[in-house]
Amino acid sequence: MAQLTPLLLILTLVAVSPTVSRPAQTAPVRDQPQAEIGIERIEAGRILLEDGVAGLQATLAAAGAPPIPFDQETQVRSVYEAHLRALNDMLEANGGNRDGIEGEILVLGDQLLLAAIKFLNPAQRAAWTGSLSASDIAELNSDLPEDEAELREYLNDLRSPASGTTANPRNDDLVIDGFGGGRLPNRDEIQEIRINENAFTAQTIGQSRGQTEIITRGGTGRYNGDITFDFADESLDARNAFADSRPPYQRRNFNGNISGPVLRDRLTLTFSFQNENSENGENLLAFTPTGLVNTAVTQPTNTQSYTARATAQLSLNHLLHSSLTWGTFQRENNNVGGFGLPEQSHTSDRDDFNFQVRETAIISRSFNNEARFRYIRVTSRNVPILDAPHVDVTGAFRSGGSPNNQESTRTDFEFGNLTMYTGNRWSLRFGFDGVYVEEVSDFRNNFNGTFTFDTLDDYLAGIPSQYEVTLGTPKIGVSQWETGTYLQSDWRARNNLTLSFGVRYQNQTNLDDNNNIDPPFGFAYSLGPATVVRGGSGLFHNEFFVNQTAAAKRLNGEFLRTFIIKNPSYPNPAEGGELDDQTPSIRRIFEDLAAPYNWISETSIEHSFSTGLVLTGSYRYVRGGSLHRARNINAPYDATKSTRRSCQPGQDALTCVIPDPTLGVVSQLESTGTSRNHNILLGGRQRLSFLNINGNYNFNSVYADTYGFGWSLPADNYDLDSEWGRSGARHRISSSFNIRLPWNINADTRLDWESGRPYTLRTGRDDNQDGSNNDRPSGVPRNSLTGPSFFEVGMNLSKSIQLRSDQIAVGEAGPATGPVVGGGYYGQRTGLRMTLTAQIENLLNKVNYNSFNGIQTSSFFGLPTSARDGRRISLSARFNF
Repeated sequence: MAQLTPLLLILTLVAVSPTVSRPAQTAPVRDQPQAEIGIERIEAGRILLEDGVAGLQATLAAAGAPPIPFDQETQVRSVYEAHLRALNDMLEANGGNRDGIEGEILVLGDQLLLAAIKFLNPAQRAAWTGSLSASDIAELNSDLPEDEAELREYLNDLRSPASGTTANPRNDDLVIDGFGGGRLPNRDEIQEIRINENAFTAQTIGQSRGQTEIITRGGTGRYNGDITFDFADESLDARNAFADSRPPYQRRNFNGNISGPVLRDRLTLTFSFQNENSENGENLLAFTPTGLVNTAVTQPTNTQSYTARATAQLSLNHLLHSSLTWGTFQRENNNVGGFGLPEQSHTSDRDDFNFQVRETAIISRSFNNEARFRYIRVTSRNVPILDAPHVDVTGAFRSGGSPNNQESTRTDFEFGNLTMYTGNRWSLRFGFDGVYVEEVSDFRNNFNGTFTFDTLDDYLAGIPSQYEVTLGTPKIGVSQWETGTYLQSDWRARNNLTLSFGVRYQNQTNLDDNNNIDPPFGFAYSLGPATVVRGGSGLFHNEFFVNQTAAAKRLNGEFLRTFIIKNPSYPNPAEGGELDDQTPSIRRIFEDLAAPYNWISETSIEHSFSTGLVLTGSYRYVRGGSLHRARNINAPYDATKSTRRSCQPGQDALTCVIPDPTLGVVSQLESTGTSRNHNILLGGRQRLSFLNINGNYNFNSVYADTYGFGWSLPADNYDLDSEWGRSGARHRISSSFNIRLPWNINADTRLDWESGRPYTLRTGRDDNQDGSNNDRPSGVPRNSLTGPSFFEVGMNLSKSIQLRSDQIAVGEAGPATGPVVGGGYYGQRTGLRMTLTAQIENLLNKVNYNSFNGIQTSSFFGLPTSARDGRRISLSARFNF
């Protein structure tokens, strides 16, 4: 604290005299009681809080530094409030007397004023405090939770509960050094935390739900690491409701991480590894010729990954981040379970390689530049254990060989550059990003063919309704360029109002659609020190993924051809003629296929009470257009109708006419789908000294006439309006309770409930003769049936034990002050610490059905066919050093 004590007194002066252009470094008063110093610092923080952090902003402006962005300013205020509540709780627990808790008050005062610094970028810090050493940064971060899980929860709590999750898989909610995913860095390595609640930004593809970004610094902190061992066994679990016994199951995960400064203030290296072995259980429930089969099966899985990460502080204003990850994945008994018999099994394995680098340069106090590059290579394989035709008895069982037989290698090159200008009123972000994707695949799926039987009786009689087989050249290659450029501007119109304007242009090959311009608009308005209103509206285009192009090219008739024989002989379907004499089925992409888009509008409000209660509410409307869906443009039609309508069951070939008799099913991908979503979210959280409570209610009304990305065909190719149906659970409630029990045991309880999910009623036959057994009764829309609701309670119990203490925090040595946000402790903790955890899923062992059978010809019609796992218990031990 010796280096930071002058800084704390500077902050006190800042609060009292915000117009000082550059605070002077004033020596501390050595004989002043610690409690009085702590109270002065807390009072300085209170003044900053009541002024809306105006003192901090004014000082930055006077020093020529850019201000704190609006969203981060609100988070600074939130952290201040949490520390002030902790002070009140501390004093109340001591009868209002400050005597005996001077040390705790001093630490709390330090943290309260230093909390703001974590949200400043290096240019702001330099203008406000001068440069900070590695030890200074470690001290600044000493109030962050040391445990990775607690740190992640802390970062989530900094964002508004109304933020939700990202709407695009490429837009991660948590970004570390410019890239999503990966392990959190050690808290001592964190240089800056960026909070962005703006969901309407042009910087991302599709809508973002706001982001929390972590920027690390090279050479900071101390050597640290952790080793974790997870264990689970079927003897600790309850039997699944659909299994006649508990399958043999074990999980043995061993993970480790070590990090530290190789060159002080210059270079930090991090190495981590992961080795996970598990035997996940599946339930087999099928009707076979020998009767009901009800048993449990296991899917042995092994995952290994190794990561090396380096953070180099090339100079005071120049950083270089890089990481290298290699991993493997293997799973056996895929496709077994449900109706799939053990002979259906195929083995899946995958090799991953990921290299990424990011360079950050602080050009001046107003300009930053970030450049990034990532290389990803993924090779995956599916290998069946049985080389034989596949047999599918609708709604009864699947046997024979697995149709999944493929190998593919995908290579991604991602790059981008972002230039940021931050002024007193305006901030600008200009950048571009691009992705080049190359995929080489060898698909032999369904090369052995598939026999489809409508009922079990048909199977016993040897009368299949259809035989489908794929032949041709299985190996193809595809590539795709995706590029985008954007300009994002945030204008602080008033101290309590920020307006965001942006524009993004997105383009890609393999899609002849070159007018994808997105103009999002957003705002954030503070109604007072405790209430924030956010909102916006914008058009967001999405990508056309390269695997869609590959799927079309693969089965376009030039490389692979699919043949369908109606009412074939069994087991030799080609009796009476060669397969090449049959009409092939192909795939096409509509020549005017457009990029799908969503028009999104949203408004949210958040209010913080003095008691620590935070309530939020939001309404979101999404209208999707040009969504992709496939249909069979060569489906037979009823020639007796004036307009094209699907054939009737049993209609003869004279009146049930195929448009092009030389072809079979012609699946054409079109951009004619639409969707509509109304979403209401009500949430709240309460932070107390020993208890944290979170709760959310979500109303979600989603209707669409597509199945999303893919080549799934509709039930009626000439009546696409009947595809309009609901999806997902309508109501959802989730809550969590984190409480600090005696003996410093942390208990985290989760409750989740959601209303029933819809599913579809099907006849189980190809009534309209279009080549697909997905027909529905006349007049019945998609997803017309509803399953039961879901309810589950989970609990985590954890206990941390300090095995060796090099330095003990005040909060641990004296009376526990409890977590401020997210359950973290106060103060620096070093040495060796062990954390024991018991994780209990489905604590009440409630039966939650996972899916229902809607096929009218099935023996399981109207019945549940699977259930989520019963109660499961896993144990873990983690050592931090």
